[in-house]
Amino acid sequence: MSMLQLHLWSSLLAAALILSVLALPKGTARHRLAGRVAVGVWALAALSSFGLPAFGTLTPIHALTLLTLVMLPLGIRYARQGRIAAHRGTMLATAGGLLTAGVFATVIPGRYLYGALFG
Repeated sequence: MSMLQLHLWSSLLAAALILSVLALPKGTARHRLAGRVAVGVWALAALSSFGLPAFGTLTPIHALTLLTLVMLPLGIRYARQGRIAAHRGTMLATAGGLLTAGVFATVIPGRYLYGALFG
């Protein structure tokens, strides 16, 4: 599997898992387990972005990667501290970053997804 495939599939899986976490009743064992798996796959998606040859260098999208790698542990910390509102806000904002990165990766000419979708 290429780095691009790893990144694409882990990003899509992370998005699906995030949706499942949002759909599950909060605070349950299932929510926590799904959240742990989602965070692991999410981190894999973020880390794999550094192996992509995006225009030969790091791009502004990689700033979202760095932010994600800071926010995921912070969101977990908030949950463990019982700061649920902070946990929810952090994780939702970080999920918004995943969505934003996906949109920009899709609409910027020269990017793989742009070419795959729009020729």
